[in-house]
Amino acid sequence: MTESTDTKKFHPSPAKNEKQSTATSQTDGSNRHLAETAGSEPDMNVIEEQKKTERGYEDLKKKIQ
Repeated sequence: MTESTDTKKFHPSPAKNEKQSTATSQTDGSNRHLAETAGSEPDMNVIEEQKKTERGYEDLKKKIQ
């Protein structure tokens, strides 16, 4: 009996992963639509995050040198 319950426990996680992967592939197309409808707000957030990461890389380069 424990083996059957164990297999039931393991089956949902791959199914969830499959759903997540299909969801991400579906959102790739819909994100473009959202970006177009939402305007420049999401782009500004992305740009700010990129600037933060670039600053972080510059700081790391300085520490390494």
